[in-house]
Amino acid sequence: MVLELIISYLVSLKLVMLEPSIIKEYSSSRAFHMRDVSWSGSGLTLHSFGSSHVIGGGDAVDLIFLSTDYVELPFEIFGGLRVTQPCDDLAIEYEQRFAGYRKSEHLEGKRVFVIESAGRRFHIVAGKLWILTRTHNLQSSINALLSNNETERTNFIEQHIKEWYKMTAFDD
Repeated sequence: MVLELIISYLVSLKLVMLEPSIIKEYSSSRAFHMRDVSWSGSGLTLHSFGSSHVIGGGDAVDLIFLSTDYVELPFEIFGGLRVTQPCDDLAIEYEQRFAGYRKSEHLEGKRVFVIESAGRRFHIVAGKLWILTRTHNLQSSINALLSNNETERTNFIEQHIKEWYKMTAFDD
């Protein structure tokens, strides 16, 4: 706990670059919609607006799926969501169907992110999920974070990102 406070303090002073913390599950009561697709990073962004009109404050939330192979999702999700990686039989089936060409990986359903909302289950086959809490602005998170311009990436992180988490299929 003390180490987390020290790192948080150093990040606020811009002495340490913010990096994502690993989590096992994500839940939110917010509404999300598809916002960006990045072909270069095989990425998909689900965005939740932030403003003074949104319950919970003015921060936006982005769910960024990277190395994405398959998406089964409505354009908008209302009434909240929960994201997990259950590695159950259905997840393994989705991974085999939509990421089976990844012969070098042992398919255990780890690449399948399940989004549950309003009693329904949706699947995204991807390598990683970034969850960002950030300032509300019109700039695309995925384009800034995957930019080849290190200065642009660093400036975006320092100016806009407040919290950064990740869920991953890999042990990195």
